[in-house]
Amino acid sequence: MRFYVHIGFNIIHEKEWLVEGSGRCSGRVEVYFEGVWGTVCDDLWDEKEAQVVCQQLGCGTAVSAPGDAYFGQGSGPILLDDVQCSGTETSLGQCSHAGWFIHNCGHREDSSVICSGKLLYIFLIMNGSGRCSGRVEVFYHGQWGRVCDDHWDLREAQVVCRQLGCGRALEAPVEAKFGDGKGKFLLDDIDCTGSESFLGQCPHAGWHLHNCGPREDASVICKLEGGWRGLRLVNGWDRCSGRVEVFYRGTWGSVCGEGWDLAEVVATPPGAHFRAGSGKILLDDVRCVGSKGHLGQGMHGSQIGPNCGHMEDAEVMCSGGWAPVRLVGTHGSCAGRVELFYQGEWGTICDDLWDLPEANIVCRHLGCGRAISALSEAHFGEGTGKILLDNVHCKGHEEHLEECSHVGWFSHNCGHGEDASVICSGDWPELRLVGGAGRCSGRVEVFHQEAWGTVCDDLWDLKEAEVVCRQLRCGEAISALGKAHFGAGSGDIFLDNLQCAGVERSLGQCAHSGWSEHNCGHHEDAGVICSELRLVGGSSRCSGRVEVLHQGAWGTVCDDLWDLNEVEVVCRQLGCGQAVSGPGGAYFGAGSGDIFLDNLQCSGIEQYLGQCAHSGWSEHNCGHHEDASVICSGIHFLMLQLKTSETCSTCSPLGSKITSYTKPPKLKNKSLLCLKGEPVLHLVGGSGQCSGRVEVFHQGTWGTVCDDLWDLNEAEVVCRQLGCGHAIAAPGEAHFGPGSGEILLDDIQCSGSESHLGQCPSSGWLDHNCDHHEDAGVVCSGMFLRLVNGSHRCEGRVEVFYNGTWGTVCDDSWDLTDAKVVCQQLDCGEALSAPAQSYFDGGTGHIMLDGVQCSGNEDKVWQCTHNGWFAHNCGHQEDASVICVALRLTSGSHQCEGRVEVHYNGSWGTVCDDSWDLRDAQVVCRQLGCGGPVAALGRAHFKRGMGPIALDDMECMGTETKLWQCLHSGWFSHNCGHHEDAGVICSREPSSELGGVILLHITQEYPQDSETPALDQKWNLVQQRS
Repeated sequence: MRFYVHIGFNIIHEKEWLVEGSGRCSGRVEVYFEGVWGTVCDDLWDEKEAQVVCQQLGCGTAVSAPGDAYFGQGSGPILLDDVQCSGTETSLGQCSHAGWFIHNCGHREDSSVICSGKLLYIFLIMNGSGRCSGRVEVFYHGQWGRVCDDHWDLREAQVVCRQLGCGRALEAPVEAKFGDGKGKFLLDDIDCTGSESFLGQCPHAGWHLHNCGPREDASVICKLEGGWRGLRLVNGWDRCSGRVEVFYRGTWGSVCGEGWDLAEVVATPPGAHFRAGSGKILLDDVRCVGSKGHLGQGMHGSQIGPNCGHMEDAEVMCSGGWAPVRLVGTHGSCAGRVELFYQGEWGTICDDLWDLPEANIVCRHLGCGRAISALSEAHFGEGTGKILLDNVHCKGHEEHLEECSHVGWFSHNCGHGEDASVICSGDWPELRLVGGAGRCSGRVEVFHQEAWGTVCDDLWDLKEAEVVCRQLRCGEAISALGKAHFGAGSGDIFLDNLQCAGVERSLGQCAHSGWSEHNCGHHEDAGVICSELRLVGGSSRCSGRVEVLHQGAWGTVCDDLWDLNEVEVVCRQLGCGQAVSGPGGAYFGAGSGDIFLDNLQCSGIEQYLGQCAHSGWSEHNCGHHEDASVICSGIHFLMLQLKTSETCSTCSPLGSKITSYTKPPKLKNKSLLCLKGEPVLHLVGGSGQCSGRVEVFHQGTWGTVCDDLWDLNEAEVVCRQLGCGHAIAAPGEAHFGPGSGEILLDDIQCSGSESHLGQCPSSGWLDHNCDHHEDAGVVCSGMFLRLVNGSHRCEGRVEVFYNGTWGTVCDDSWDLTDAKVVCQQLDCGEALSAPAQSYFDGGTGHIMLDGVQCSGNEDKVWQCTHNGWFAHNCGHQEDASVICVALRLTSGSHQCEGRVEVHYNGSWGTVCDDSWDLRDAQVVCRQLGCGGPVAALGRAHFKRGMGPIALDDMECMGTETKLWQCLHSGWFSHNCGHHEDAGVICSREPSSELGGVILLHITQEYPQDSETPALDQKWNLVQQRS
């Protein structure tokens, strides 16, 4: 499939010039795929990928490959991530990548390129006072050269300053004021008007044409308004804290922290506090006296060859702006004790008046979503140092805690036993892996309600494992294992039926059956194996430079003592077959950053590289010219023979047990074979990626599958493997046209429950009796539903997956009945509201449905009446949304009695007993189908709940169908504690009515010390108020 590439630019106004880029050969990379332009994420993006883009666009060679949205953030979908090119490809589409629309990025990570092209790239040799003054050099046809000073004046200098983003020109020095250059003179007799956007637009004598000699280099001195722009802080709490990065020769890089002290900053956190950087380390041994105007004016070592790694990146916290915030006391970054940095030290906040509005500001400020809980009494442990704030009271619109009212800095009446804490939605729950060979493999356990519990393996596959590995910063997922592969756990089973898209940042963002809702035993505990190992720069994922993940950063391995024993372990760990060779000498290119391992000595039988002896982390005597590499044979699908006289079994993934095969064998005179491994599939000739002729990749080539014995069972497995929903049809006889090349598989027999085609028995590779007129095909449903941009999976903008892409639904005719179908389809309870007009922000891409009109009985929203797929008269400002809510009773002896809890805004919360009576209980019992009310209980009769208090001051008429239809004080607005949680006891049977009264039997007296009067055990006639 062909696709197109262009380089986009940041636009300040719709009708203004494109700025930031200096022409068509530099800018943000965008690709065109399936009718839409989208961006490319900068993960793994470097000059090899940039080289392919430049070649494809006819723009010469790559000068640099900046990331971090260097030319501004794009809009629309992010189409590609983890692009890896060798640099020799003729098109970006020939490079490996994570898959179309599959990414874990935001537009702040859009990738860019700067190509040599016909453009003129300028660099000022920093013999001046900073990056905005110096000798002018230009880049042309792969080399830097000098500019002659003939006719050089302020007009030319103005263009140079403008092109470099350095403000206005102050001087245009001549006669090599900043020293003679060393290369050739490339330009002479430049004649600018002063209004040009870049120097290449000015007339000149021609490339390499000049009559200049020594002491004729042109220079400029610019005045940069508003400070030095080649500096930024990354991964901090706000714009005034973070890892220090500087811009030099077209790329951002970090600064070594050696010699870094308070002359440069206000506070200097130790050791990669704001996460280790990547790419080049541009400055080392920086020495400032504290009075310099910008960092470039300080003394520093050479930009070439720093003697430190990214674990020593310089970082700062400035006193300017708002006080930085952090959460302390947990393994995650989005839950913990709240601490502020003020007057040079960290301190805590007292929990007086601490509630969800205050917690929400912290979570929002940290980019951690919304607050789930506002915890008190040093929930995550007592802090140390000073207590900075007390009686913090926020209205909810503030961006920083200091904007809220409080009694003043350091004024409080608290001890550290009252330190305030929060749990945000963004990084919850906490995870760990137990029983494996290290912290990155083992049984998956989650932390919930102060206890660790396991995850059931139902629907568990590599997508869920990928999220676990990402959340734990353990690299990539290798295996998603079930059947208690790492041993059976104990305690609660907290999660079941987890369904992740694979791009989530934490497991808490994936759909599941609900906490502690499962039908499993511990013999079904899920496990994962993550890889802290990757190969970079090769032609496939099974060859390249060896890199390992350590303390959150990737680094290389030195080739000292490197041989086939070590290569064998790497290939085994990555599931890449057998060792072919182990070249050293940076065979696949020199890496950057730290060299983490040296003198590795493996026996060749280890399962992981970390099990081999070595010199110690970061202990080496090497340079990157000695980076170790491997070439593996690749994935070989081993054939397992099953005798037809024996019970047929499914093939299982490596490391899994053989499970019973319920479908009767169809072959009587042939042995059945299984593929051990997951073959790569795609569908060809259909209307999208979820329908077409089935093709399999084997031994470097694509081939077809014969339709003998092909039915919906096999089609179901193909659809599942491709993430395309359920099988609708399994056409044979080359329904999507005959293929070409080899027919690779025949007589495939699936039960329909396998996770990929490699688990189904077949006649074996290339063993068939077919022609291409018998090529098998599939048609998958390809339709999914999700809610986006809400605080949890049960609220947000409605999006439908159809024909290979996600799109929105227009709000024309959108109402609660339509929302009801969405909530039921997603197993999210009842519809609370059906917001219109892009309540959760406008989407991107296609608008899939319009004029949706549901009766409320449909199973799927696309089964409702609508105008037809892609038929609409809407814009994304009309995207439809849904907010779902649910009700339950907990801690009772059966499902119709207990503490009342409501699921709203991403968490279960309780109801306060203020004004709680039988009319409120009647609504609860009716809504749950539990008959009439027996008692309306308060004072946490069914034990105290946890989390937020969702509702207070309930005033029901008794006729409402849903509890949230009653009058109340507002969501999460209350003056209660959990000792006031409301409960109900329902009859389980429809209420017996006698002349407008309800028979109520009180079977429980309140304790003697209760403030509520004790009630006799007798029948009471209570006048019905409905």
